[in-house]
This record gives sequence, structure tokens and C-alpha cells, in this order.
Amino acid sequence: MYKKVLSEKILIKKIYNFFIFTLYLFSQPFTATAQFIDKFRLIRILKYYLASSDQLLIQKINEVAFIVDLKDRVNSKKIYINKEFPQFAEFLKAMEILKLNDKFVDSIVDVGSHYGNIIIPAMNHFEFSKGIAIEPISENFNILNANIVLNNLQSKVDTHKIFLSSENDKVKIKTYKNNSAAALASFNLDKKSLKSYESLNNLIELNTEDVISRKLEDIDGITLLKSPIYWIYAQGEEFNIINGSQQLFDQNLPLVIAYSPLLNNTHSTSEKEFAKILITKNYSKVYDLYDDEPIGNKINAEYFLKLKNYLTKTSSMRLLLFI
Repeated sequence: MYKKVLSEKILIKKIYNFFIFTLYLFSQPFTATAQFIDKFRLIRILKYYLASSDQLLIQKINEVAFIVDLKDRVNSKKIYINKEFPQFAEFLKAMEILKLNDKFVDSIVDVGSHYGNIIIPAMNHFEFSKGIAIEPISENFNILNANIVLNNLQSKVDTHKIFLSSENDKVKIKTYKNNSAAALASFNLDKKSLKSYESLNNLIELNTEDVISRKLEDIDGITLLKSPIYWIYAQGEEFNIINGSQQLFDQNLPLVIAYSPLLNNTHSTSEKEFAKILITKNYSKVYDLYDDEPIGNKINAEYFLKLKNYLTKTSSMRLLLFI
């Protein structure tokens, strides 16, 4: 009786395996066709805009599989339609400059990770030994973790759902329906600046989220990283984050920040104070990664004043590398 049952189980397993294999073979032409069609940008545009806005899609870029959210009409749109990761070209520039200056990098701290469009391709491309990703918004954080698992990086990348600033506290963060990367702390801007920010970016408010605020230096394992690069895209909190964790930068570690005068306008740490902090930590050069061929400029208050005046007139921002 036992042999008969065992034989039947083996037969069922064989039939099941045959069914799965047949299904796999049958699906291959369709998979190949779908991959071929996806090569055309116009098709991707149509697919993106015709799909339901509450849908998640996976895009393959080189060796990286990446989930995007169709509600997000900025980063997700760029990733899916252009098959490029926003700001990753600037990250590659930073790494090339560091190489030319004999700066070795073996890990990354990505502040404001969003869905992982910097840390995931960076880990894949440069094979860093470790990464730390920090993202305060719940929905972004969930997609970030899913993308990390999707690319088998969960053993190398630690994630933290917190807001970084110069002190430990709790903050309220405004989120936006059509741009999930545009969230910012509600205390960051005065009413006039906030209105200007939302208007310039065509933002549709979603809700307000309560998030724990911590100092960068208090993140688990951050002092154990080997030769890290700090990539800080934190919606105007960049100066405060560094000011609150100055000891992390005592060894002149490579640092990239997003700088926007509009978002930095009401912060406690000024451009002059920030330049002074960098100089005391032995940073000497700043590179504008938005330049086609970035050149090293001397770090001082005058540099920031000149850049601030230009960016204020154009309502724009820059990614700056400090070494």
C-alpha cells in the first residue's frame, strides 16, 4: 500500500514538473517578444501612461531589476521610460574624480534612498562590500527593500526608516502624490518658500507622515564601514545632517550633497558655516557634478555665495562632491 502511494506521488510530481517545463517553453517566445518590444521608447511611454496609476512595474536596466510606482510621475517615469537611474550618471562622475585623486571607495551611505536608484546600481556596478540606505517615507521604504531583495543585496545593504537631521527628535513630513521623492519636513520652509517649491515642481499633496529623527552618527554600523562615500540627497537637510555628525567626517571621507538654495533657505546651518565645517575637516575641493567636465574649486564661503545667487535665479539645484 505504501509503495503504491509513493509511486502515485512520484507520478504526480513528474506530471507537475512536465507541466511547469511545458509552460516555461510555451512562454519563452512571448517573453522574448515582450523584451524586444520593450526596447522601443515609444512603446514604454505608451505602456507607462496607459497603465493604471496604482500599479507597480519592474524595469530591467543592465543587470538591475527595479520596481517603480506609477503614481510617482518623476523618478519612476525617468527610470521606466528612459531606462536610466536619476543622478547615477553624476555618481559615476564622482567615482571617476575620486579615482583620479587616489581616493578608494569600498562602501556607500545613501541618505534619501527613495527606491534605491543610487545604492542598488552602485552596489552592482562597483561591487562595494557594504551599503547603508536611509529613507524616511513608508511607501518608498517598502519599495526600496523590495528592490534590494530583488537584486539579492539583502546581505550587503542595511536599511533604516528614519529622518536624519542634527538632533534626535520626531518630525512631520509632507508627502506628495505625484512625486514620492519630493517629501520634506514640514518645518523646513516658510509658507512663501513652500508655496514656491510646490508650484515649481507641480506637486499634489498626499498626506503628512510622522517619522523618527536621528543623527547620522547614531546609525547602527556606520562607523564600521570601510572607505565609504556619503551620498546625501535630503531635501534641504544636508547641512544640518553633517553639522550634527561632524566626527564622521574627521577623515575627509568622500561626500556628495544635493544643494538647493530654496530648500536650504530657512536652515540653522548657513552656507558660510558649512564651508567652515568642511575646511576644519581638511576638505579642500568641491566639484559640481552637473558640469560636463567637473573641475575642482576651492572650498570657501565665496564659492557658495556665487553658486547660491546663480541657483536662486534659475530655481535649480546641484550635486556637489567634496574631497
